[in-house]
Amino acid sequence: FSPRFSNRNSCAAGEKAGAMSSASASGSSATLRSIENQERPKVAPRRRKQQTAAKQYAKGDHVWVFAEGLWSAGTVESASTDSILVLLPGKENLHSVPASKAAERLAARVADGTGDTPSNLTSLTPLHEATVLHALQQRLLLDKPYTYAGPTLVALNPYKELAGYYDDSLIAAFSRPEPADQCEPHIYGVAAKVYAGMCMSWDKQPQSIIVSGESGAGKTFSANFLLRYLAVMGREPSARDGTTPGISENTSHTPSKSSASQGIVEQIMAANPLLEAFGNARTINNRNSSRFGKYTKVQFSASHTVIGTSTQTYLLERTRVVNHAPRERNFHVFYQLLAALESGTWSPRSEHWLESTTAGNEPFGMFALLQPCDWDDAVAATEVQNFMATQSAMAEAGFFAQQSDQILQVLLAILHFGNVTHDMCAAATSDKTSPVYPRDLMIAAALLQLPAAKLHQHIAQRCIVVSGENFYNDCTVQELESARNSFIMSLYDSLFNWILAFLNAKNTACLKAANHIALLDIFGFERLAMNSLEQLCINYANEKLQQHFVIHLLKMEQDEFERENLTVQRVPYVDNQACLALLESSVGILSLIDEQSQLKRRRSQGRSDSLITGMHATFSKQECYYVPKRSACEFGVVHFAGSVQYDTRDLVAKNTAKHEQDHYQLLHSSGSAFLQELFAPLGPATASASAAHPASPVPPSPRSRTSTRKRRANTVIRSFRTSLSQLFSEVESTHPHYIRCIAPNSNAQPGQFDQAKVLAQLSACGVLETVRVSQCGHPFRVTYTEFAARFSSTFTQISCMDAKAFTQAVCESQRFTTALFGRDKVFLTEHCAMQLLEQRAVVSAKRATRVQSLWRGRRQQRAFSAQKRAIESVQKRWKAIFAVRDASARKLQHAIRGLLTRRRNEREAAQRAARAAATAAAALT
Repeated sequence: FSPRFSNRNSCAAGEKAGAMSSASASGSSATLRSIENQERPKVAPRRRKQQTAAKQYAKGDHVWVFAEGLWSAGTVESASTDSILVLLPGKENLHSVPASKAAERLAARVADGTGDTPSNLTSLTPLHEATVLHALQQRLLLDKPYTYAGPTLVALNPYKELAGYYDDSLIAAFSRPEPADQCEPHIYGVAAKVYAGMCMSWDKQPQSIIVSGESGAGKTFSANFLLRYLAVMGREPSARDGTTPGISENTSHTPSKSSASQGIVEQIMAANPLLEAFGNARTINNRNSSRFGKYTKVQFSASHTVIGTSTQTYLLERTRVVNHAPRERNFHVFYQLLAALESGTWSPRSEHWLESTTAGNEPFGMFALLQPCDWDDAVAATEVQNFMATQSAMAEAGFFAQQSDQILQVLLAILHFGNVTHDMCAAATSDKTSPVYPRDLMIAAALLQLPAAKLHQHIAQRCIVVSGENFYNDCTVQELESARNSFIMSLYDSLFNWILAFLNAKNTACLKAANHIALLDIFGFERLAMNSLEQLCINYANEKLQQHFVIHLLKMEQDEFERENLTVQRVPYVDNQACLALLESSVGILSLIDEQSQLKRRRSQGRSDSLITGMHATFSKQECYYVPKRSACEFGVVHFAGSVQYDTRDLVAKNTAKHEQDHYQLLHSSGSAFLQELFAPLGPATASASAAHPASPVPPSPRSRTSTRKRRANTVIRSFRTSLSQLFSEVESTHPHYIRCIAPNSNAQPGQFDQAKVLAQLSACGVLETVRVSQCGHPFRVTYTEFAARFSSTFTQISCMDAKAFTQAVCESQRFTTALFGRDKVFLTEHCAMQLLEQRAVVSAKRATRVQSLWRGRRQQRAFSAQKRAIESVQKRWKAIFAVRDASARKLQHAIRGLLTRRRNEREAAQRAARAAATAAAALT
């Protein structure tokens, strides 16, 4: 299996029908197998091939056989030089495989079922599209939607909730990253690896996660859980609820308040549901399809805690506001708003508000911008809950209640303004004296705080300047609809940009970030029944993304092995450089569309005819370009994921920013301070919106209108190409990690596995090529000098003068039998690199502990000496005081004792005299 698209004409012929179906996907997979077989070297004649195939299989062999458009397990009943008969389970008749087709329709199978559900597809034996499909299907049935394909994570959308599969307890379980072959695949495992890479990478290089896949494959779901993991791991240690990163034992954290960190994380998490409400919509294949590309940078401090985020968006599908396909819906926020109006949860703070919110129990029935869809009480209740969640997210993100009401009033004005038709405006224009404007136009004007007459003139009449005087003529139906739709799209696009700029201003770190992790949730490859400018830009972005994947993961990997004189098997891969050259070269399709957009033709039909004629004349001989036979206004491009036909009608008109300047000037004159800020010509809102949404042209100020005419007018394609170039320049500066989201079926039903659809997606993203390249299993490679400089202090027992000899000695001492030694670099597996980094962390921790202990001992000795000197000084002073006190006491005691002795002696003398006198008196008597 190898998706080859060298035969472009045959691929194009198979894709002329347009929309994808299971039959076309099955035909595509058969084409891939036939092309792969054609590219194999033909070293033997056909007869010898048949004999070899017959000898390869014998009776009783267990095989995979491609029958009835599916790969099924079977048993060989007989093999001859002409055909091989295979018994399929549950089938009475034997399935015959011609010997000449055995190489592409048969594959060996392990009968005992061992290895049916590997965690990494690199362990499959043999590696074949049948074994890959079987492994993915079995894991999906076991509620294991994630599987590694080398370093890439393949994520199948289970289309159901998996109980306990994304709990916070699993974040703690994945807090310490393990090699891919030692842990169960999970979205948290990729996030843990990325977080650890930021903390423990060789050169502290920023990390990025690129989430890709078609619409409905689960890209937004995966990106949300990636952001959730990083937000939890980026909290302060005391706020992680017991979850520790487990990256390094000696990692220190700068002291800060946990409440501040918690507040940043809450604001970051609140931005997701808010952007989804305004930028996501329900499509045929996806109930929550992102209609814009998003590049989020999570900013970290030096202690690896989250300090902010910054988000850039690309190519918001603003045409969805005025037109979307049947069975699809407008952006989510409109239905949330109407459900809130119907239930009384919210009402506009204006003198005009909705008099009747129901039309046949369908609130969207009164608005032309909202096509009928499934709506009942249960759906309405769900939308009310979603509205409350959006309001809560606004509050957590820092929006004031007044700002939220103003945003909702703008949305309500958009809905009413979408009801304005040419007949309504013509009736008002016919009465010059006292015109009666349409009710919806008056409500929209009141909500936007604009004069109804001014708003009516803006869309219903066009101004012609003759000799310096303005003359107004009534617009035709097409001109009015174009002006109305352009006004609505400009209003919604500016509102979306302002919300994004507000979130960036709130969430961007005040201090310079030490590192960051980028999440790229790009729009998936699209092939609809009718494809226009939006699909062309989206598919061009996917071509750029595929080229980045091919160059980084396939081409550079194999080229580096060759430069290092290492012998590895060369894996063929699809190079989409020819398609990119067709699209983005100086004489390519995008340049030709831009050139036609500069021509001043009044009628868009003339520009479309000239465009399709020029394309056919210029690119008809290109291998990635073909001319459809059934449509005169379409051209076809063979992309890496399949052929797409693009309609040139309105393509040039969508590329130009017609009426943009007039819309901005009118809305800036509004009486609402919010709209004045939203459409400030030179204000911060415009600058922020331009930076946050580079794909949307921001009009210049009225003062620079003269100089603007001299420059080339900005177009959607030019702005998108510029922003896309800046995006991939940033991605190139990071270490990328890939998540390939796969939709297992087109019905969004759990338990269904469409082999043809899955195979087509695997072919588009080159999963098997990735597995074959990754079987070499050496994602970590460094020069010998860098290795010695980094680990010489870890393995001090090894003394080698030469860096290469030191590297080989270390790998030999650690028994790294899988290490490869090139000319200048050593190639290590993920497990070996993690083991070395862990040993280095342990040694560093021990040495840091030793240094800390010596320093603390010396500091304690100094403190003890100072304390001893202070105590001795205090003791000396107190001893002197005590000596003086004792001397004084002794003197006092001596004086008192002398006095007492004298007094005692005097008393005794007096007593003796008295006794003598008494004795004398007694003698006389």
